[in-house]
Amino acid sequence: MNKSETRRLIRERKNQMTEQQIHENSCRIIERLCKTREFQSCEHILIYVSMPQEVETRQLIADCITMGKCVYVPKVYGKIMHFHRIQSMNEI
Repeated sequence: MNKSETRRLIRERKNQMTEQQIHENSCRIIERLCKTREFQSCEHILIYVSMPQEVETRQLIADCITMGKCVYVPKVYGKIMHFHRIQSMNEI
């Protein structure tokens, strides 16, 4: 299977998931992440802002800001990606 076929298969599987399944899977993923020593000790976090059918990240972003972590989210300008620090959810 080549890269485009793999992406198509993953996109199809994601589109078959219900909102409840996405939410439950997201909670499990984030719970595991938050238990890691690396996450607990980091001061800076680069994270994407979730879109539909992706692992939900908005609550994690809010929690990281509350914890005092420096949170950076990507923004694409043409073909160039820059990370911007956010200090509140209003900046998303």
